[in-house]
Amino acid sequence: MKRIISIVGILLMLTGYAAAAEYWHFGAGVRLTGVVTGNDYANALGGGVLLTFGNPDSRFTTQMDVDSWNVTYQMTDSLIVIKYSDRTDSTVRDRDFSYSGLGVGFYEKYRALDFSPKFSSYLIGGFGAYFLDRKREDESNFLVTMKSFGLHSLLHWSAGLGFEGRLSQHVSSFIEGRYVGIISGSSADKDLLKGYFGVRYVF
Repeated sequence: MKRIISIVGILLMLTGYAAAAEYWHFGAGVRLTGVVTGNDYANALGGGVLLTFGNPDSRFTTQMDVDSWNVTYQMTDSLIVIKYSDRTDSTVRDRDFSYSGLGVGFYEKYRALDFSPKFSSYLIGGFGAYFLDRKREDESNFLVTMKSFGLHSLLHWSAGLGFEGRLSQHVSSFIEGRYVGIISGSSADKDLLKGYFGVRYVF
């Protein structure tokens, strides 16, 4: 009797697992990231990874993103201070800046319009956090260093539109654009436009 109960229990567990596996699919992907940052920051390039949860044939899937970017650029700046023994001078010249970011977020993805069995559009939206750092070339006593003056974290919301093409049963590629609104930040923190191109594998 105990053996029968054990076998029935195992069969029920396997049936439940099969039903869950039929609906819940795990996916992972890599992508290139392009960031349009506004007038005071240079546009940047980077990369990232994503994890997806849900049946790719359903309308809704959940997604987790992690991406980073970095760029070094020049701007004309007048805040260079050179200290001499008898005076302090400032001058105007092009100075190096660097801008880097790390973003994480959770999003809900809705497959909106199917153009064919293998090509569709989707809407995506969610919330996350950014960890941003802006460095500026600092010159003092003839020593030039990169000094950070913008290392901080902030929250954001994001919404976008994308297109996805299925290359095989498990592999798909996508191109996507998002608008990113900064929720908690200073006046120097600008909203971002981001673009992605990547591939995803669903197990």
